[in-house]
Amino acid sequence: MVNDHQGISGAYCGMGVCHCCHVKVNKRYKKRACQTVVKPQMVVETLTNRFSEEGIK
Repeated sequence: MVNDHQGISGAYCGMGVCHCCHVKVNKRYKKRACQTVVKPQMVVETLTNRFSEEGIK
């Protein structure tokens, strides 16, 4: 499997073991999408390459 940044990764486990499904929930980083219960008004964003966004090399 290839992600949005052309990185190769395995299939998602669906039970919180692989940590491949991290998302940002209500501006907090590293929440597991597969272990997060969605609630009204919750803001869920996929993670981006924070190093590139912040100019870190």
